Amino acid sequence: MEREIIRAINVDEINKVIRESSSTSKIYIGCDSQQSKKNTVFGLAIVIHIDSQHGGRLFVEISKTPRITSLRQRLMTEVEIAVGNSYQFLDAIGNRPFEIHLDINPDPKHKSNIVCNEAIGYVVGQGFNCKVKPDSFVATHCADHFVRG
Repeated sequence: MEREIIRAINVDEINKVIRESSSTSKIYIGCDSQQSKKNTVFGLAIVIHIDSQHGGRLFVEISKTPRITSLRQRLMTEVEIAVGNSYQFLDAIGNRPFEIHLDINPDPKHKSNIVCNEAIGYVVGQGFNCKVKPDSFVATHCADHFVRG
């Protein structure tokens, strides 16, 4: 299913900001989605936490696709978007701390739990560090804010 980009990120600008940041800066990438009547809207957030203590830079991409009715497919699409976009920044990230944040709850009481092990396995299998709720603030707060707005 092809996504239509509504608001694009500037990969070159993000890579430049990462390269110009100190080696102690942390990089986070997360994705969230929101359903509308006809579409599923995805928000990808990239956060560069300067020196891991001095504020940061936030970059956001908004895209949409025809409505995805399967919760499993929608959540795994969020994971694929976050992981897929991560590859564009690996050279710039170098040895800086880097995490992919997923809007998935490991608690079986929550619906998103249905893909928790699968999603974590996919991210870790790609060689990335992974965080889920309650530690996945980039997906659960940053990306969430933009898909709801």
